[in-house]
Amino acid sequence: MSKMIFSRGAQLLFLAVCPILFLVFVLVYEPLRLQECLLFLVPYLIVTIIYVLASFKARSGKEVVEEAPKAETISFLDIYQRPKLTVAPSDVLFIEARENYVDIHYLDDGKVNKYELRATMSSLGKIASDNGFIRCQRSFYINPEHVTLLRKESGGLVFAELDESGLPGIPVSRKYYEELSKSI
Repeated sequence: MSKMIFSRGAQLLFLAVCPILFLVFVLVYEPLRLQECLLFLVPYLIVTIIYVLASFKARSGKEVVEEAPKAETISFLDIYQRPKLTVAPSDVLFIEARENYVDIHYLDDGKVNKYELRATMSSLGKIASDNGFIRCQRSFYINPEHVTLLRKESGGLVFAELDESGLPGIPVSRKYYEELSKSI
């Protein structure tokens, strides 16, 4: 069965025309029962007025929402698909895996915070790639916006240094080094 959808203007026109047609019908066929019919018409008019006011309020609210720029955020979900942490993508520094948990290191009012989330790295893969995070090792995703340099140590180990002080270097494996170095 197909569902018919009418525009807001068509709905308002219908609500305005129905009582007028009702009054014309009563005046033509039953003019003596006008008072009785008006008793049924009053609740209809009240509902119509409420509907019209609500539609104008909803329309004006939508215009305000469309004009105001909305900050883009990421919602990190746990293994039960419940949102646990919502943060702007630019505030995420890196994500680190620890067994059945991941630690999300992010900025909150200029301070580095860590949130422990019960999830796997593979479950965060799509969120990470959609928001520009790059896998730099089996256990790490990193936000390339916060990487200041890639430091090579003796023995071939590479670490990504972040722009926030006090954070350890994030290990970068050979497999992901080239992709990360291109994005910096």
